[in-house]
Amino acid sequence: MIVDRRMPHVIHELADRINRHLGAIGSTVRRIDSPVVRNDQLPQSSRNVIVLGDESALLDSVQNIIQQSQRSVVLASHKNRNAISATWLVPESHFMETWSDARAHDGTASVVQPMISPLYKSMSAVEVLSALMNDAESGYDSVRKTWTMNDAEWETVLANGVIPNTAFEQTSESEAEPAGIDRPSEGYNRPAVPRSDETIVELQFLPDPSVWDGRFANNGWLQELPKPLTHVVWDNPAWIAPADAANLKLQNGDLARLSAGKRAIEIPVWIVPGHAQGCVTLFHGYGLGHAGRVARETGFDVGPLLGSQRATITNLHHSAKIVTTQHHQAMSGRHLARSGSLNAYLDHPAHPEFAHPASPLPEANLHPAWSDDGHKWGMTIDLTACVGCSACVLACQAENNIPVVGKTQCDMNRHMHWIRVDTYYKGSADLPDQTLHQPVPCMHCELAPCEVVCPVAATSHSDEGLNQMVYNRCIGTRYCSNNCPYKVRRFNFHDYSNDFVDTPVMELLSNPEVSLRSRGVMEKCTYCVQRIENARIARSIEGDTLRDGDIRTACQSVCPSAAIRFGDLNDPKSEVAIAAKHPLNYSLLEEINTKPRTTYLAEVNNRIS
Repeated sequence: MIVDRRMPHVIHELADRINRHLGAIGSTVRRIDSPVVRNDQLPQSSRNVIVLGDESALLDSVQNIIQQSQRSVVLASHKNRNAISATWLVPESHFMETWSDARAHDGTASVVQPMISPLYKSMSAVEVLSALMNDAESGYDSVRKTWTMNDAEWETVLANGVIPNTAFEQTSESEAEPAGIDRPSEGYNRPAVPRSDETIVELQFLPDPSVWDGRFANNGWLQELPKPLTHVVWDNPAWIAPADAANLKLQNGDLARLSAGKRAIEIPVWIVPGHAQGCVTLFHGYGLGHAGRVARETGFDVGPLLGSQRATITNLHHSAKIVTTQHHQAMSGRHLARSGSLNAYLDHPAHPEFAHPASPLPEANLHPAWSDDGHKWGMTIDLTACVGCSACVLACQAENNIPVVGKTQCDMNRHMHWIRVDTYYKGSADLPDQTLHQPVPCMHCELAPCEVVCPVAATSHSDEGLNQMVYNRCIGTRYCSNNCPYKVRRFNFHDYSNDFVDTPVMELLSNPEVSLRSRGVMEKCTYCVQRIENARIARSIEGDTLRDGDIRTACQSVCPSAAIRFGDLNDPKSEVAIAAKHPLNYSLLEEINTKPRTTYLAEVNNRIS
């Protein structure tokens, strides 16, 4: 059993007792003797201050020390709040431009290698520290000197990525408490559920799921990435429980004041099904003021309340514009994201009823299947494995030159992502039985409704089953989008690419294997056709044919839970073909008979049915 480090000590103690009772200590649970690093024990003042990196930009205590010091040096990637108060600002290299070292959770050391030479005259934290020690070494020389080994061993470390025999030692089982648990001076008392006459709530502070603590706030891809569960973009509203919102007469986007003593903030709220009552969750990383061109004037600063455990919440009876890419989580009686218990699956393993509810389609196929000659590309998405992280959305954006359009355009439903991750809830809003995530790319239908309505044949079908878009033929009628039941097509209302095409450095942002679409063109998922062709060419040069695993789409490559499979459905031994024949496999909106090449495996959970 694993407990989050943010949980109070009594929860950690309870988990420790459970693990001991299960005999997990020393087998599935290993305690390691690692140093406890704390960043909250800072001096009150200092004559000379050196701040390395952007991570401390949100800490008011660090800013106070900088302002009170006589001389200060800040290493930062941009003019954040620390940098504008410092005596000197040293431009920081991107982490992909630097040599460094790091340790994994078990202590195993690794050498961090750059993927690109620095684009600007900048320094890394390692190089700054080296200069302060009068060595003035490069990052490579400093790291090479730290780990003393011969050239052959060094080359092996660079190839493998880790340094052997550097993990922390395992501690003895007799240790009463895991290292690193901080005991609060007082017991843990959860506040009562707020009522109309009692508005005291517990505050929970979390790093934002996209921009973290603000260090990635200047990244437009991350700002426009829909948040898990809420699908909010470009903002960080406070999460609140449905019951609390009803008691306080708050709706999504309504402004509330959170007051803790003399400190207060005003922030919009967002109602999240299943959120703990009597609690408000606040996310770091926004409202920084000085955070770069992209992050400027985005979100709300929760810094003034940091350190507070409770606050008074008040409805201000005003609202702010909060933009979300999914406006509701209702399936409206349709079987979109399907799920069932393990017991229900074991009762009917050959044909689980929850994966295959009654269909109005006749048993006989009214339309012949697409030709099976050659390759037959297809994709399956395992809903049991999907955690709704949206890594696939971001990878697709990077791979296919999908532009960032901004908050205003997103509010007009003009976001451009080729994949969306829908979220659905089962049960009551206060206590949902289940949360379901469903990634939705283009279905690449064999009987595609979009193809028959295009007046210029810009959307067509390839011999291998790809639903193609011929960009230079599209005239922007948007008939295809209107006729797509899955709503996975995106239309360029503006020349979004013009902002970076003429900038020399930003030209590196685009993938040269994929064209930049212009205004008035419809676009969508292509199954990463450029990767298909590159793999085909590479195999043909070798005089060989494509094999399963040669082609990995961008979304498939980054999925942390391996929920996405792609390949040739005509290859019976391919992963995608095996998954497509699985009893849990189903098609989205299969009742309209579009015969999608993208299919799903219904979620199997461990709920008791």
